[in-house]
Amino acid sequence: MIATEPMLGVHTSKTAKLYVITGPAGAYFNTFAPVSLLADPQYIRASKGGVGEFKMGCNYAPTLKLGEIAEKKGCHQVLWLVGPEHYITEVGAMNFFMYWKNEQGEDELITASLDNGKQRVTVSSLLQQIQFLRCWSSDAPF
Repeated sequence: MIATEPMLGVHTSKTAKLYVITGPAGAYFNTFAPVSLLADPQYIRASKGGVGEFKMGCNYAPTLKLGEIAEKKGCHQVLWLVGPEHYITEVGAMNFFMYWKNEQGEDELITASLDNGKQRVTVSSLLQQIQFLRCWSSDAPF
């Protein structure tokens, strides 16, 4: 999105033009086998109070170098952590949820809060296809 007012400067624009660029895309990974993730709390993707909760290009440009480091270490992608508690935020540019067998041996799908529209739609769609899973969602940081 770019401003379309005939002015040079920094201010909120009253008019803008939205560009949408699309292209074909295949599977993110070529297999359904488990992927390995690099989780290193010394690197952060977004800071509190910033624009990290939005899918904006400016949030991903700084992550490219760590993606290269992950690849050199034999990892497929980066698992982004935040804060002293090392909460999970996302994997690469993807929302994150986890399927596992809990301590009682039950199949479980764990996800961050489903308050966010995109995350909610993604997980809801998945759950419609695999109704046998119990879904646990946390309103606390994931």
